[in-house]
Amino acid sequence: MRPPFFSRPELWVAVLLLFAASACSGGGSGRKPGPYRHDGSAPVVFEYELTPKQRASTHYLKGIVARNDGRYDVALEEIRAAAVLDPAEPRIRRRLVELYVKAGSLEEALAQAIALRGLEPNEPANVLVIGNLFSALGRTDEAIAAYDEVLAAEPTNVEILVKLGSLYTKQQKYDKSVALLSRAAAAQPDSFIVQSHLGRAHALAGNYDAALTAYRAAADLNPSADQIYLEMGFVYEQRSQRDKAIESYKKALEINPESLLARRQLGGVYVAEGRLEDALKEYEQLVTLEEDPLDTQTKVALISLEKGDFDRAAMEFNVILGARPDDHDVRFYLAVTYHEMGDTDEAQAELRKIPPDSDRYVDARIHLAQLLFEKGRGDEAIAAVEALLAKDPQNTRALRYIVELYEAEGQFDRALATARRLVELEPVNDEYWYRLAWVYEKSGQREEAIRVLEKVIALNPKNAGALNFLGYSYAERGERLAEAEQYVLRALEIQPNDGFFIDSLGWVYYQRGQYEKAVEQLEKAFRLSGNDPVIGEHLADAYAKTGRNSEAIRTYRDCGARTEDESQRRRVAEKIVQLESRASTEPAGI
Repeated sequence: MRPPFFSRPELWVAVLLLFAASACSGGGSGRKPGPYRHDGSAPVVFEYELTPKQRASTHYLKGIVARNDGRYDVALEEIRAAAVLDPAEPRIRRRLVELYVKAGSLEEALAQAIALRGLEPNEPANVLVIGNLFSALGRTDEAIAAYDEVLAAEPTNVEILVKLGSLYTKQQKYDKSVALLSRAAAAQPDSFIVQSHLGRAHALAGNYDAALTAYRAAADLNPSADQIYLEMGFVYEQRSQRDKAIESYKKALEINPESLLARRQLGGVYVAEGRLEDALKEYEQLVTLEEDPLDTQTKVALISLEKGDFDRAAMEFNVILGARPDDHDVRFYLAVTYHEMGDTDEAQAELRKIPPDSDRYVDARIHLAQLLFEKGRGDEAIAAVEALLAKDPQNTRALRYIVELYEAEGQFDRALATARRLVELEPVNDEYWYRLAWVYEKSGQREEAIRVLEKVIALNPKNAGALNFLGYSYAERGERLAEAEQYVLRALEIQPNDGFFIDSLGWVYYQRGQYEKAVEQLEKAFRLSGNDPVIGEHLADAYAKTGRNSEAIRTYRDCGARTEDESQRRRVAEKIVQLESRASTEPAGI
C-alpha cells in the first residue's frame, strides 16, 4: 500500500521542528538561553543547528500548509526547497509530482516520478504514476511499457487493464484492446467505466453486436450517461438501423437537452432518412445553442434548397457570406440557388467571384458552362470548359462534363476522343468506360458500345447501369434474348424499383412475343418512371399487340404530347394512324 504523504506522528514532529526553527530565528545566531541557575548566576547557553533533514521537514510542513490554503505556488517553492535538503525522502518527491501536475508542468512531474521510482523501486504505484504521465504527454508506447510492468506484478488490476485497453484503442490495435478490456469486464462486470470502454473498443473494431451488449450493460449501470446513448447511436448508424439510431440520440437529448453532438447526429440521420422537416427543426435548435452557428446555418440553407424553399436558402446563404465572404462552398450553393430560382445573371455573378485557387473553382466553371448551355450558347459553354482543361488537362471532372457537352452538340468524334482520354487516365474506372459505351451508342456504333459494356461488367459486375444497358441493347436488336433477360434481372437485383430497368425487362418479353408479360412490366415501368414518353411508347406497342387498341392510342397520344423528341412525335403519330385505320377496316364485332 502506498504510504500517506504525511502521517499524524510525523505531523507532531514537524510541528516541534517548526517551533524549534522559530525559536532559532530571533537573532539568527543559533544560540538559545537555557534555564537560570537557582542562585541567579548567568544562564547556561546551548549551541546547536537544525540538520538538513530537520530543515527539510520544516519546508515540507510549510508547503503542506500552503497547499491546504490553495497557495500552490508557495507550496511548490517550499517542497522544492525540502527536496534539495533531503533528496532521498520519497514523500517529498511524491508531493512534488502532485504539485507539478497541478501546475501543468508534466515534464517536471515525470522527472520527479522517475526519481521517486528510484527511491522506491518495488512500489507499483510509482510505475503507475509514470505511466499516467507518459500517457498525458502523448508518449503512448512508453505509457504502455509502464502499464505492462504494473500489470505483470498485478495481473488482475482492473484500473491498469482499462488504461492499457484504452491506449490500444487509440492506436487502433483493437484485438489487444478488446482482449484487455474483456479481462477487466470479467473481473468487474458491474463497472460502468469498464463496460463503456469495452463497448467503444468493440464498436471501433466493427464488432457491433458485442459493442451494443457492452453499451447496454453500461447504460443499465448508469442510466444518466448520455454519452453511452450517443455511442450506441453511432453503432446503429453503422448497421444502417436508423430508426434505432434516432431512438438513441433522442434518449441522449432527453438526458442532456444541451448535447450539441446528439442534436447534430440526430439531424444528420433525419437527412439520411429524407425527413427534412425533422432535420430542419434540430438544426434550427442548434443555431440557438452554438457559439458559432454558421456551419449549422449552412445545413439549414442546404435543406431549404433541397426542399425547394429557394427564398429562404438564398437569404441564409447571403447571411453566412456576410460573416464569411471567403466561404466558396457557400457562394457556390448560393449560385445554384439563384439558378434554381431562374435568376441566371445572379448565378453567373456569384460563380465568377470564386477564384482560381479555390477548391470550388472547377465546379464553379462547370456550372457556369451549364448556364451558358441552357441558354443555347453551347459553343461558349464548350469554350469555357476547354479553357479550364488548357490549365489542367487531366482534370477528370472537366473531362467528364465536356464529353456530355460534345455529345449534346453532336460532336461525337470529339466526345469519343475525350471519353477515351478518361479511360486512359483511369483504366480501371468502370464509370468512365460506361460513359465511353454511351457515346458509342449515341454515335450509332452499337457493336463498339456492346464491346465496351462487356468491359464495364468485367471491371464491376455490380454496375447496374451497364447490366441494364447491355440487356436492353440485345433486346432492342432482338438478339440473345435469354442473355438480355439475365443481364436485366441482375440489374434489378441491385435496383429493384428502377422504372427504366423494368422497361428493359418488359421489352425483352415484347421481343419474345410474350405480350401479356410485357404489358405487366411496362405498366409498372411507366408508373415508376413518371410516365416517361419512351417507356410509354413501349407500353402502347404492347397494348396494340394484345388488341387493346384504344389504350394504345390514348398512350401514344400522351407520349406524343409530352416528348421533346421530334422524331418520336412523328413516329407515334404514324402508329396512331395505323391503329385507327385498322380499326376502321375491321368487321364489326371483331
